[in-house]
Amino acid sequence: MIIDNETNTVFLSDKLKVNFPDFCNEFTGLLLNEGITIKQINKTADIWCRDYMPVQVDDNKFVQFIYDPTYLINYEHLKTNTQKLHLPFRCMRSEIKLDGGNIVRWKNKIIVTDKIFSENNLISKEQVISDLINQLELEEVIVIPHQPYDYTGHSDSMVRFLDEFTVLLNDFYLETKTYKNTLSKILKNHKIESIPFPYYYPEKDNGNADSAEGCYINYLNTGNLIVLPIFNVEKDNEAIKTIESLFPDYTIRSVVSNEIAKEGGLLNCITSNIKL
Repeated sequence: MIIDNETNTVFLSDKLKVNFPDFCNEFTGLLLNEGITIKQINKTADIWCRDYMPVQVDDNKFVQFIYDPTYLINYEHLKTNTQKLHLPFRCMRSEIKLDGGNIVRWKNKIIVTDKIFSENNLISKEQVISDLINQLELEEVIVIPHQPYDYTGHSDSMVRFLDEFTVLLNDFYLETKTYKNTLSKILKNHKIESIPFPYYYPEKDNGNADSAEGCYINYLNTGNLIVLPIFNVEKDNEAIKTIESLFPDYTIRSVVSNEIAKEGGLLNCITSNIKL
């Protein structure tokens, strides 16, 4: 598969500049200053283009999964019709229902959460895995338990590859020991070591339990650029220092992202980074 540091183009929903003009101007300005090509996706229903955009396998192969998540059953107006997207490449269409936010990729493997099985409950688990391996030309699919209370069940809010055998993993300090042990055991069974990554749980008493605030791991990586979401809190400093130490040869930038975090996602969610 094409991995993040091989990409050079960032696609954004047309809704981003409409719904969040100030944030969009700052974010796109940052990308343009770093020489990143930006392309707009028209006729989208929301800003989370990671979920409904195709997944790039190689220079000429893109796989479009079915975008029909159960969490949008009662919100049809927020469901982007992928048949109407005008993209500068042809796509192979898969029969698997899968959000792009539930794919964390390396060249020969991906990490998804168990949400993929409930979304495809008419297909055997074995067939789902087999189809993913064949369509994305993988050696393995690593299935981890989704984070408790995360209705999307996306892996990109939990984990990111550092290299083939190492991942960055959110510091889930409030989750149960059983959950954390299960997560760790699955990764180790796939010969994957994990490095704790800064994370904090947003305050839930403000009436917004769906906020993605504190999820620094949902950063954008395109080429040798990493754009880290920050939130104007003390924890930001730790997150910046950690990512700088992990990626010493990368350009690290940050953008205050509270506005979109309140809507339930962050920088990886609002982007689709592709090699063109």
